[in-house]
Amino acid sequence: MKIIFAFLTKYPKRALTLSILWTSLILVACFLPGNDVPKVDLVNADKLVHVALFGGCAFLWAVALIRNPDKMWPKLVLIFAATVGLGILVELIQGSSLVQGRSADVYDVIADSVGALLGSLFARYILPEA
Repeated sequence: MKIIFAFLTKYPKRALTLSILWTSLILVACFLPGNDVPKVDLVNADKLVHVALFGGCAFLWAVALIRNPDKMWPKLVLIFAATVGLGILVELIQGSSLVQGRSADVYDVIADSVGALLGSLFARYILPEA
């Protein structure tokens, strides 16, 4: 993981590009019609996917945006809040009639929030100290 982090911090534009692509992946995956989503016979697989997607999102945005370790915590909190906000927005749109075969799920928001928290904390662990 440190190798990936070193690569992304050496090339900040690539980290930003990867963050944008990851966020786009979330939007595409979450706005697919419900009948296009593959069924998996694993308990809570959907929630695990949400944790992974939103955890990756928070982590990648932290790596892309945090350059000054002295101002790490305020930015991590902002990235966490923005990622949770994205999860809430996705669920609100899924709950509207804009996406066929989807519905809003409070447990998805909880899974998104857990992922955002884990991704933010992992970024804090990986990012260099002040």
